[in-house]
Order: sequence, then C-alpha cells, then structure tokens
Amino acid sequence: MSLEPFLTVHVAGPRDGETPPALPPGLDAAIRELDRTCQMRGGAIELEFRTEPSFAAAMPTWGSRHQIVFLPELVGPPGELLSQGPAASALLGVSPPGIPLPLPPDGPSVPGIEGNVLRIGALGIRSVRDVWLGGRRRPVAYFHHLRIHPTWRGGTTLARGFRAIRAASGKEPAVVTFTSILSANRQARTVLENKDGRGPLPRYLPICRYQTVLFPLVGFGSRWPRRARSLPGEAGLEVRPLTDADLTPLRELYDEFTDWHDCVPVLGEGPDLLPGLRVGDFLGAWRQGTLVAAVARWDQSRVKQFRLTGGEGWWGPVWKLARQALGLPDEHGDIPYALFDPWVVRRGEARCLAILLDAALERVRAAGARFAAWGVPVGHPMEAVRQRFFHLPYESIIYQVTWHTDTRYAVTPGHQPWFNLGML
Repeated sequence: MSLEPFLTVHVAGPRDGETPPALPPGLDAAIRELDRTCQMRGGAIELEFRTEPSFAAAMPTWGSRHQIVFLPELVGPPGELLSQGPAASALLGVSPPGIPLPLPPDGPSVPGIEGNVLRIGALGIRSVRDVWLGGRRRPVAYFHHLRIHPTWRGGTTLARGFRAIRAASGKEPAVVTFTSILSANRQARTVLENKDGRGPLPRYLPICRYQTVLFPLVGFGSRWPRRARSLPGEAGLEVRPLTDADLTPLRELYDEFTDWHDCVPVLGEGPDLLPGLRVGDFLGAWRQGTLVAAVARWDQSRVKQFRLTGGEGWWGPVWKLARQALGLPDEHGDIPYALFDPWVVRRGEARCLAILLDAALERVRAAGARFAAWGVPVGHPMEAVRQRFFHLPYESIIYQVTWHTDTRYAVTPGHQPWFNLGML
C-alpha cells in the first residue's frame, strides 16, 4: 500500500441553525459509502445506522466545529484505483497538510477525473462543542466515525491516521476529547483499549459505561412497554408540553442540572436550543409552579436513521414473523423512532422522571413511532428509571482519548458524568 498522506478538512457549523455545513464535492457521498461498508457485524440481528441523504446535514448533532481526517482514493468506473495522491487531493480542493483551499465552484476541476469516484480508505472525525464542565463553559471534542476500509486494514494505516488526527487537533483545541465504543465491539476494543498508548496511538481511558435504552413501543397488552400498571399520578404534579413562554423555567432547571453534572451541552441563544431542537419539543413536569423535570423529543430522523437487518438461515422465517408482529418495515426501510434527549431533572426526582417518560412514551407511540431511545450513564441516580419499562439495553463505554502530553480528565467532585445520546 502507498504511504500517501491523510488529508484534513476543517468544517465550521452553520451560523443560522438551518443551513448544513458545506463539504467538498464527493466527500459527503464517500463518507456515507464507507459507513455502509464498515457497519459492525455480529449476531442474528444487526443495527445499521445511516445518515441520509446528507452526512453534512447530520454533522451539527455532534458539534459546531469539525475536523474530518481521511485517506482519499480516486476510483475509475470499473473500480480501478487511479490515485491516492494529487488527483484525489485536487478533487477535494485540499492540500495534504490539511489546509483547506477554496472549493471548486462547479465540481471537479482537475482534467481527466470526470466520471471517477472518490473513495475513502480510512476516516476519523473530531467534533468540538461547548459544554458545562466543573461549572464552566469549556470546549470538548468528540471523536467519532473511526472507519478503515477492509482493503486498508493492517499495516501503518491506523498509526498514520492517529498521527494526522493529533496534528489536526492543535488547530482546534479542546480541554478533553471523548469517544465511545460499543461494549460488544470486541474487535475495536482489542485494538484501541489501552491505558499506556502504543507508539503514535493515543491512550483510551475509560470514563464510564453508558446505557442506550431502546423501548419497543409495539408489544403485548395495552400497558406495554410498562412492566406494571400505569404509574399513578402524583398529587400536585402536572405533565404538559412546554411552550415558548416556558423558556425561562427550562433554563433555570438546566442551570440547576449543570450544578451536579459534567459535560451537559451549552444551549443556544436563538430559537434552536440545540440544532433542530426548540422549547416546544420538551415535555415538562411541574410541581406547585416549579419545573422539576423535562424530556425532549429531539427529532433527528431527517438526518440520522437506522434499520434492522439480518435474519439469515433458520432464523429468517422467525425474524420475518417478528417483524410483522412488531410492525417493523423490511430491512430496506427505516425504523420509525423517537429520541428522548436531552433530559434534565432536579435531584431526587427519579419517580417524577419515570412519570414523565411514561407520558412521553404514550405520546410518541400514538404518533406512530416503533421504538424510543433514551440514554443514561451506568450508576447515575436516574438509571433505575429504565427498569419500570420493557427495554433493550445497548451498552457502550465512554473513553477519554489522550496522548501522554495531555491532562487526564477527572469528573468534577460532587458531579455526575453526563453525555446526551443525541450527540454520541
């Protein structure tokens, strides 16, 4: 394999909250194609994540500033590898050191590459966002979409990619860099999970385990997915959707939540509190005029989708019947889902949060969702709320990605680590 350098594209998020960031021609499709190639395999049923029709449109959900580090290839119509160097770089308008150049206004501007396709051999994305850390607003980075095409695995690809990521990170400093790996992804954990680092590879230091909780909304009996009867109401507790008039109480609750949590994202000052999320997307619980808990339905289905695939061999007929019973589309159809994120609650209000989730599940089921997703760190005081409902646990591990010269992150004393699912 050639040792052509990795390239870096620096992308700033939209300022108006509506227009997605721009990517060089061909890069968006190449990222999505690599993502499809590198879906994690294993088990009878597989979860396939997608970012259609545009990866750029999904980028604001991970942060406001991004560094896309990748190994480009230029492939001809028959699939022949034409170049990993100058032609591929010129197609993107990016120089090998990672310095962005003006994008070609009318697509590819290099003679002889029309009809050819950009393909990515390896990829890593570092997204920076502002969060509350120890009571202060600080920039943190989230490292995601580490992908290596099967033909490029082995050799020096991973080491050279991390060397490029480390170099790029100096142009967009952050106080700490996080990443996540599915607990079941043994292959990735074997390669990356180390506390000492190996050569140019960073250290992956565990911060906490994280539960992605999937609530199936189609099941048996009218009380599904509750494990018992409907949660009885609490005297003086009112559950209702928030309106624009509730922005101040929501911010006050949010501020109180940051007093005992690290890594809560900073809310925007405009109509969008987070990209595509507004006050009216929250369901709130009020007691004696005070907002004590709020859960948002953050609709990311326009930019992030998932499908259930698999069911090969003897399992096929059983899975086909299960799809019909659960009202799921076939493997080529996106699963209608609801994302409950972010959520904020006052200390000691686990019962209130359970009542709020119960009401939220009823609302999204009536709207046609088949699954609802909610995330919580393992060991968090609110983790037990999930046990009130039938659910599918989907565990990940949150790590700090650090080199020996970096400061090791420690959770602020008296605080809980908190990562919102919609930005993982």
